[in-house]
Amino acid sequence: MFDLSTEYYYLNYFDKSFNICSKILQLSIQAKDTTGIAKSYYYMGDSYESTQKDSAYYYYQRAEKLYRILNNNEMISRMLFNKAYILFYDGNYVESEIFVSKALKLLKNSEDIKLIFISYNLIGINFEKLEEYKEALNYYLLAQETLNQFNNNIDYDVKYNYKISTSLNIANIYAKTSQFEKAKEELESILTSDLKEKWPNDYATVIGNLGYVKMKLGSLKEGETLLKEALNLSEKSGIESSIVYKLNNLGELYAITKDTTRSIRYLKESLQLAEKLKSSDDIKTSLQLLSVIDKPNTSYYDKRYIAISDSLTKVQ
Repeated sequence: MFDLSTEYYYLNYFDKSFNICSKILQLSIQAKDTTGIAKSYYYMGDSYESTQKDSAYYYYQRAEKLYRILNNNEMISRMLFNKAYILFYDGNYVESEIFVSKALKLLKNSEDIKLIFISYNLIGINFEKLEEYKEALNYYLLAQETLNQFNNNIDYDVKYNYKISTSLNIANIYAKTSQFEKAKEELESILTSDLKEKWPNDYATVIGNLGYVKMKLGSLKEGETLLKEALNLSEKSGIESSIVYKLNNLGELYAITKDTTRSIRYLKESLQLAEKLKSSDDIKTSLQLLSVIDKPNTSYYDKRYIAISDSLTKVQ
């Protein structure tokens, strides 16, 4: 029944997965099987993770309490990570970072390298959001080191994807701390023909970020070419979340070249898409740039930026 629940989960039939888990839970309670009850709650949390994050959090919390009774550190760590992941996507970076730190302490002697890797990565992202860039870079570099410990049982595509995402994160920190040459080196180290052929979405992200870095280094024409190629690839794939920041970067580039009309057009398009996706960070970025570039409407964008920041504070 657990296997059946898992199959439904991977087919995105979350309701069916949850219903199977509910039956397993009742059977586990009847059998007084604490491990089965804990696992049921864990799987029930997973079935809600994409659709109803508060419910997912509730079930992970229940599972964690039982795993503590069972003294199962690896599963306690996984529940802490899952809760941290939910808190991160709610914008509660401080509490998310606390939970991941607790998870990592319990994983000190663990052989679950994948969980250690994603924990380092998540704590790094939390620090990045909190603008603690030195700490963020430390954890991204630890994640990169951990990749070398993956054994041959890990799928090559998964490991390669982790390598790309980690390098992107590291380059992002270099860019945010104005170390653009280092960011360029990191991005160029993963820019291969293999990447373009097998992982076009990752390729679009890499060249998009590289275009931004080139822009910051003063190579505006080269930066524009890369950003436009990245935007076209992302639009073809239909991944809207990856389109937003590319529009923002093009908006910033045209502001530098004094093409204000085109800059505002790209930034307004980005803002509209970010609002559709309810992506608070992207909305704030678009508003910040528009506030500087669209001078007649600066006060309007500033008021909206403050309102968004206040609402995020309330969520936390």
